[in-house]
Amino acid sequence: MVASYMQKVKVPSIYGFPVGHSDFNLALPIGVKARINADELKLSILESAVD
Repeated sequence: MVASYMQKVKVPSIYGFPVGHSDFNLALPIGVKARINADELKLSILESAVD
């Protein structure tokens, strides 16, 4: 469902990322600059999430 919506709005997106309510999850800051490299399957956080 998410992939279908994101294709319609034509913005970069990733899914299947280990965040959320599971045994293993990573902290994913909201509202910071980030870069998605689809060729390398890489997400880079470009700024600090805290001041």
